Amino acid sequence: MKRWIILVIMSVLWTGCTKTTQGECPAPDDNIRWFYNQSTNGIMSSAGCVLCDLSVDESDYYAWTVANAAPGTVNPDPSKATPCLYVYPLEPKNWDSAAECAQMACSEDPNTNDGVQTKHHTWKTIKPKLYPIDSTLSGEGLDAPISMDEMGSDFAMDPAESSMSGTETWSFEPPMTHRTDASSPLVP
Repeated sequence: MKRWIILVIMSVLWTGCTKTTQGECPAPDDNIRWFYNQSTNGIMSSAGCVLCDLSVDESDYYAWTVANAAPGTVNPDPSKATPCLYVYPLEPKNWDSAAECAQMACSEDPNTNDGVQTKHHTWKTIKPKLYPIDSTLSGEGLDAPISMDEMGSDFAMDPAESSMSGTETWSFEPPMTHRTDASSPLVP
């Protein structure tokens, strides 16, 4: 009986949900899409911000990542590259809102560091929003991105504006798997 209780507790801790809010930067950076991901497993939570350059061809992902990510952070395997970078707040803190993420991602000089890799859970969460598998799906069904102009009227963007409403996407996170090698972190 104790084994089952421990197994249930571990399953709860290793699974969770991710809420994603996304938007597009205004011209001239309208090729940039940002994503604000809030993850929780019921006990712990975290928030992250990502920007993706939709103008980059898949064959150029690696060169783009090398040119835009911080030196020493790029995976030497070109097949792991994506057109996305993690965006960080200027202060050592967690993101407070999607509006804060959008403001930094769409700024003239966003605070980026490492590239999002194909093996990261972040990529598995945002890739279907960037490149829908089923071309018959409408943008509405995929929570179409919002512009910076619309952001002011979206509650998900600014929780202080309680009279506003917004859309968001929730996705289920599978349990963590084993390490692929001794030097790599746990990946979903």
